[in-house]
Order: sequence, then structure tokens, then C-alpha cells
Amino acid sequence: MGEIANRSGSTRSKYRSYFSRFCEWVGKSPEQLILQRKEDLKSDDSREQRRIESALKGFIAYLGEEGNSVATQQVAYAAIRSFFEMHYQPLRMRRGDYPRGQSLGSRVATKEDIRIMLEDASARIRAVLLFLKDTGLRVSDVVSLKYGDLAEGLEGEAEFISISLVTKKNKIVAKTFVGPESAQALKEYFSERRKGTRSIPPEEIEVNSPLFRTRSPVVKPVSRSGLSSTINFHAQKHGINGQFSAHSFRKYFQTQLEAAGINSNWIDQMIGHKLINSRDSYSQPTCEQLREAYAKAYQHLMVFKDSNVEARVNTLETQVAERDRIIESLVANGTNKANEIEKLQSKIEEVIKENSELKQRLNSFATKEPELEKLLKRLEALERKLAQNE
Repeated sequence: MGEIANRSGSTRSKYRSYFSRFCEWVGKSPEQLILQRKEDLKSDDSREQRRIESALKGFIAYLGEEGNSVATQQVAYAAIRSFFEMHYQPLRMRRGDYPRGQSLGSRVATKEDIRIMLEDASARIRAVLLFLKDTGLRVSDVVSLKYGDLAEGLEGEAEFISISLVTKKNKIVAKTFVGPESAQALKEYFSERRKGTRSIPPEEIEVNSPLFRTRSPVVKPVSRSGLSSTINFHAQKHGINGQFSAHSFRKYFQTQLEAAGINSNWIDQMIGHKLINSRDSYSQPTCEQLREAYAKAYQHLMVFKDSNVEARVNTLETQVAERDRIIESLVANGTNKANEIEKLQSKIEEVIKENSELKQRLNSFATKEPELEKLLKRLEALERKLAQNE
């Protein structure tokens, strides 16, 4: 890299090192990057014109997620910009792109951010986004997962699927979970993979199949850089800027569980953080205790209301209305047939049981959002109606 010959020896060494890492991260040689830059600038699409700029932002976010200091990120940022400037292809970075104070992934994702990104998402992107927000795992750990790590839960009836793995970064066991929103998204994603699409042939899903694959016809696990870039692209596509990256979902997970009142040591064990001090090491919850705490807090992680519960409440209300109609008919006709009464009583008992189960589920949440409070009040009203006619 003769273009940095006028810099000090230590600076040249650092620039070469970070630029080489950038080339490896994007999977291109220096010559290919220059050719791509020239072609991108010919495009009428502003996103294509800024393809290298987006890649640089993604690379800096990746360095931040790997625990590199802001100073290190700044050197890498300068190294890559220097390369393009010396080749008369300067990058057009925006205000705020320069690493300052915190990594690009430091901003916490909000529920609104996630909903916006999900609006026109493919089955693959939907599964990725919901999986990240439900598990709190690092990208480096997500890309290492296989279908077999979740197969039993996805093919069974478990509402919350457990995942236990040794993290790539800290070599610490993370014990986290997949909630209903991401589980449903994963099922739809694997269904699509089994059927195939216009560009990807049908895939036979096996235990060693990657949890998330590339969009190439050949089955390959998505890379860490590929997944990070995908998140960055979809955030920018929807106008979500300001230090947002895949790491934002990890912070969302931690923030929401803290809001639900889960012990911070337990959260650390879910996401594979190092325990802060020796006292923390004595806090060793079982997997079942972690699952129970996660389930109670899941309302905080959800980005959509529990439509399944609402549908069941609607069904209950219809059944109770039907019960009342039958009672009125029996009374009006002066009928007192034992078999009719027995059938009616059996239906009432089923409705009471379903009502009780739904109330228990809603009450299991640590706190209630307004929509779930409304559902609970509807269930309580049904309970009162049922009690009147027992």
C-alpha cells in the first residue's frame, strides 16, 4: 500500500492490518474494491452508490461487537477511507458515521424499530430479526447454530425453546430461549426452505443444516459479517440510523429483561456475559428456573400483542353466547331433557377450564400492557357469567 508511505511506520502497519481485515470481511481484494467502487458510482441507485460506505459502517459495527475500543475503530475507519482517497475514489461518509464514544451497535433497539424492519421482511429476515431479539445472542454465536440445536423444540409443542451453547467470544455457557414470536417465524422460514423459492432449490433440512443460510443455491451458513451487513442494510432501508446494528438487539434483550425485574446475574447467564464478581458465581439458577423467569418476562420481549390469546378469548365469548342461546331455547320450550342438560353442562365445564387456563397465562406476566389488561378483563367478565349459571 504505497498510498500510505508518507505516514509513520507504526501507522502504516496499523493501516495495512485493518485494511486487510476489511478486505477479508467483505470478501474482496483491493483491486476488486476499486472496480466495485467505480461501477457503484455509475449507478442511478443511491444505495448502490454508497455500497462501500455501508460496508465500512458494517465493518466498524463488527469491530465494536468484537469488543474493540473506539480508538481502534477510529484507526480502522481512517485506514479504509485513506485507501479509497489515495485511489481517487473518496468515500462520501455522513455526519455521525465517524466512531465517537460508543460503537455503532450501542443504541438499544426499540419495539418500534423492530416492527418497522419487519413490515416488508422476507421469511428469512423476519426469522433473523425475531430470533436476535428473543435470544440476545451475539451474531458470532447465531451463525454457528444448526437446525438440530432447536429441532426438538420446533417440531414439538414447547412454547419456549431452550438453547445452550458455549459463546465464541468469552467461551462461557449461554442459556437462553426462543419465544413464540421467533419460533413461529423460524417454522415459516424452514417451511420455505423445504419448498424452495425461485432462486433457491428445495432443501432437505437435517440436524446439521445451518439455522440461517445464505441466499446462494448451494447451502452454506451465513457468515458473521454477512448477517451484520444484512441487519445494517435493513435498518438503513427503513430510515433507522443513529448507531444501530445487530448488537442493538442484544441490548434490547437485556434492557427488556431488566425492565421485567429479572436478576441481572440471571440475564448475564442467559446471554453469556462474564459474571462481574465472586459473589455472582454463587447465583446458579437451573435451566427450569431460567425458563420460568424468561416466560414471565416474555411480554416485555414481544413486539406484537398475543394474538393467540385474543383469538381464544374471542372463541370463548362465542361459546358462552351459544350456551346462553341454548339455555334460552330450553327454557322457552319448557324442555328439561336430561341428555340436553348433560351436554350443556359438559360444554360449560370445558369453557370454564379454558377460561381458567387463559387467566393463568395472562397473570403469569410480570406486568400487563393495556391490550393484555383488556383481555384479562374480558376473561373475568366471562368468568362471572359462567358462575351465574353453574
